[in-house]
Amino acid sequence: MQSLLFAATLFYGQVTTSSLRPLAMEEVHACAIEYASRAALSGRWGGQIAVYDAMTDAEGVVRSLKRRIVQGREHLPPLVRLDQFEPCVRGWRFGDGAKYEVSLYGGTIFRGEWVIQIKKGNRRFQLRMPAKVPG
Repeated sequence: MQSLLFAATLFYGQVTTSSLRPLAMEEVHACAIEYASRAALSGRWGGQIAVYDAMTDAEGVVRSLKRRIVQGREHLPPLVRLDQFEPCVRGWRFGDGAKYEVSLYGGTIFRGEWVIQIKKGNRRFQLRMPAKVPG
């Protein structure tokens, strides 16, 4: 598990911990997540796009992934292809059976990358991947 965390750090960017401790993940792979349209690239916007509750089984396989509706922030999800993000997360293997919070951050102010943060209690795993421009 330590080597996966190290490899993810090398490939995706820094794993940050601040007051949180690192969260072990069994398997994480990159996904192509597009902006919903070229129009989504105009203007300066960004932040937490969406937040999900993920429930995993004893082997760390995602059994349930449910997006939380956050009042006052529902203008951001239509700008991103969440239909590409969700199957990606479902393919990951988490460290154990538990409830996790999965957040997607991004937007034009993030300079062409997505930040995905997985939290469980006081533990966090964070990775960065390039944002894909719609073709």
